[in-house]
Amino acid sequence: MEELKTLPSAVYLDLEWNCADMSRQGDPDPEIVEIGLAELDPISLRVVREANYLVRPRQLDISFHCTSITGLTRDDLLTARPLRDFVTKITEEWPAKATCFAWGTDGQILTRACQAKHLTVPFRRFVDLNRTVQQILLLSEQLSVQHATATFGLSSDGCQHMAVAARLPCTKSPRDPCSGRRVPGRTVRWFRWYEPRAEVLD
Repeated sequence: MEELKTLPSAVYLDLEWNCADMSRQGDPDPEIVEIGLAELDPISLRVVREANYLVRPRQLDISFHCTSITGLTRDDLLTARPLRDFVTKITEEWPAKATCFAWGTDGQILTRACQAKHLTVPFRRFVDLNRTVQQILLLSEQLSVQHATATFGLSSDGCQHMAVAARLPCTKSPRDPCSGRRVPGRTVRWFRWYEPRAEVLD
């Protein structure tokens, strides 16, 4: 029997965007405000690299709904760089042939955002893990990440709506892991360009 081959490289993608307080069917995609990436070793499934980028949207008026679930505010994005800069950086520094996984349609949203700005999409293939799990388990509805981890007996750190790269410890995140809000009394320093990570300064 021929030996099964694993993917040469895999990247996990998580986006946050400036969702409207009230949205209607047919509305355009909201602007991306945060990109989280984690490169996985396809053999060990260990995270070998992580990055997190705050993205400056054209519209800096962050919705109340977005702030309530991500903790991001207008001030956080004032000094961030535009999407074009980060797509260029990702294209240069991350494996272009990697299969990119996301829980939901993040891959489609990133693709449309790149196409709208005439940018090269940094990854060649996207897989929606949410739909994959739904199809494997023959479910009538898709699961949330928390429900899926519980279904498979996996531990969950409780982090939601935070585009910090996969498996980044929540204690190092600038937002409380349970409420998604910023932790009072801590100063957050975002490494928006040369150091793609977030650090909490007590």
